[in-house]
Amino acid sequence: MSTEEFVADPQSLYQLAGQLYGQKNYQKAIGALFQLRNQQGFQIRAYRNIGACLFSLHRFRSAERVLTRAIRLDPADAASHTNLANTLCEMAELDRAERHYGLALERDPDNLEVLSNLGLLQILQERTSEAKDTLNRCLELKPNHAESHSRLGLAFEAEKNLPDAIRCLEKAIQLDPGIARYHHALGAVLNSQGKNRTRALVCFERAAELNPKAFQSLSAAGHACLSSSRPMQALDYYRRAVERDASNLGLRMDYRLVTPIIPRSRKQFNFYRARSIQGLDSIERMLPDFQRTTTELIPHLFFLAYQNNDNRRLLEAYWRLVAHSLDIKPELRGQQRSSRPRGGCDGRIRIGFISDYFYSHSNTRAFEGLIKHLDRSCFEVVVIHGFGSSNDVVRQTINTYAHTTLELSRKEPRAAVVQKLKDLELDILFFTDIGMSIPTSSLALHRIAPVQFTGWGIPHTTGIPSLDYYVSSSLAEPPGAQSQYTETLIELRALPCCYLSEQLELHDVPRDYFFLPPGVPLFGCLQSLFKLHPDMDALLERLAIENPTAGFVFVDTPQQNQTAEFVRRLKKNAPTVMKQIVFLSIMNRKQFIALSHCLDLLLDPPYYGSGITFYESSFVGTPVVTLEGTYLRNRLVAAAYRHMGITDPPIATSFDEYVRIASGLIQDKPRLAALTEEIRTKASENLYDDLTYVRSFEEFCKQACSDSPPRRASD
Repeated sequence: MSTEEFVADPQSLYQLAGQLYGQKNYQKAIGALFQLRNQQGFQIRAYRNIGACLFSLHRFRSAERVLTRAIRLDPADAASHTNLANTLCEMAELDRAERHYGLALERDPDNLEVLSNLGLLQILQERTSEAKDTLNRCLELKPNHAESHSRLGLAFEAEKNLPDAIRCLEKAIQLDPGIARYHHALGAVLNSQGKNRTRALVCFERAAELNPKAFQSLSAAGHACLSSSRPMQALDYYRRAVERDASNLGLRMDYRLVTPIIPRSRKQFNFYRARSIQGLDSIERMLPDFQRTTTELIPHLFFLAYQNNDNRRLLEAYWRLVAHSLDIKPELRGQQRSSRPRGGCDGRIRIGFISDYFYSHSNTRAFEGLIKHLDRSCFEVVVIHGFGSSNDVVRQTINTYAHTTLELSRKEPRAAVVQKLKDLELDILFFTDIGMSIPTSSLALHRIAPVQFTGWGIPHTTGIPSLDYYVSSSLAEPPGAQSQYTETLIELRALPCCYLSEQLELHDVPRDYFFLPPGVPLFGCLQSLFKLHPDMDALLERLAIENPTAGFVFVDTPQQNQTAEFVRRLKKNAPTVMKQIVFLSIMNRKQFIALSHCLDLLLDPPYYGSGITFYESSFVGTPVVTLEGTYLRNRLVAAAYRHMGITDPPIATSFDEYVRIASGLIQDKPRLAALTEEIRTKASENLYDDLTYVRSFEEFCKQACSDSPPRRASD
């Protein structure tokens, strides 16, 4: 039956439009409603429902225009205000959306749909306390309203109250088990707990079953398996997700760039690295076939750095894909300096530091001294908190060092965030930790400031052409290091950190505070387990055999499956160590320093050594045996020993020498005690509050803002 037959019968035509809408035939429904737009008594309903159809077609801007017209016809029509508010939420215009939800509630204060949607909006605006009040009001009106239970769970999740989040989501599923979103949300919360991954995967599987056209739950299951260091299972989920949306570039990157967090062997690590290289190449060749991604990108190549390889070419290719995925046009990337900065000639240099980690995080400790001690007569400091930043007392302290602070919000469109950064009119923008968070790191793909650089926060090149410089240390870089960097390498005449001694204090506790065995030699390997390459297993086994009474102390990970995978590997590769092993829970800085003081010797991972933890363990003098390599990431400890002037530093150049040094020290108590005291004393004198680095950094910035910018390290 055609719509033309009903022109003379508006009510029948309106009913037909409703049927077509229910069948998801939105275009034909719009055609029927279009004929009603001038019919007496149907005008407002026609425009309102056309807006709903356009909303379902994801044509949000068109929906906004139509719904605005409906409201002009009748400003008191609550349903039009509701539909417009829903549309504005999808367009991330949350303030406008809230106003229209409010207007709808003025006409209908107990409208359950509007109240529930308002609660979700308040969650998106990070107003969780208000959101809980709103959603609890919904549950007063209808105690078994599944959607409100689900959204209350999201509010609790936003507050990191995971038990209550789980309780609410379970209730929503009990009330309406057929909604895929509820199962997906419960899976996400269980996964974030780090100890319910099996159940989380069941939830994701159920969500994928209920919504067979969507890929999101399969992708989330892949992420969960990847964070559990189960790469083969992750591959299977990613493959299934790709089958549902083969043109999605983000999904294809997930599938082709899998890297195990805790590799079982060097062979496995090399397999996945080679697979990533092939994947990057194949995706680039097929790039015109892909749509822009509709998933949030994860830092796919982050764990490749823990191998002993030069990853410059991989990172260059990777960030080209990220730029394409986010639809960042070449002209927006601005690979060349856009203009000469004003700094260094007619005023103070306006420098911005951007990070997700300016809170109680080791990356903050790497940069806090620099930010604090920059000469304010020459520099105006701007602190920019990235999308994933947490708020605590450390962040508040960092903010006191800044002339201006800015917090980036996920609820704003990317273009608006970039414009906000440009509006700061910075001379220099320093990205402190490229690669840890893709949303914040990918801002470096834009030309936001005339001079952009990065540095030691992540101790390797980024591969991003719009970053001009990598600020490092002449003490730590190997000869010819420029070839490892896409940025111009700047080698300052100091270690690349001004660690504040005021952050350090020793709580002297006995070993039994940590439940450590008394009276035996104790080796500590206190780095994150993913930093321990399988090649280290043989070192540990040799040390355990040569020192049969010694204990080996490791720090657990919140991700239980990662620890289990590491233990599984040690049982195979280092069975003697397993008889002498102690795992401790993850700890804060004060506990770490106290634990270091309880140990005899610390073992530096061979390929990705200590950074900030070396500054902290040196406060109590506990020696760190290190294997000096050919990249910045495995040379800092050796550089620090030389900088401090340690007489006979425990620096190895081979695995055999590493074992010989470590065994020799732990078996020679007088020599070990002397070295411990020397490190403690010289660290106090030479390692902390090093303003040489700050002054050298200032000189570099002035030159970077001049007409004659710094040259490459090889020039």
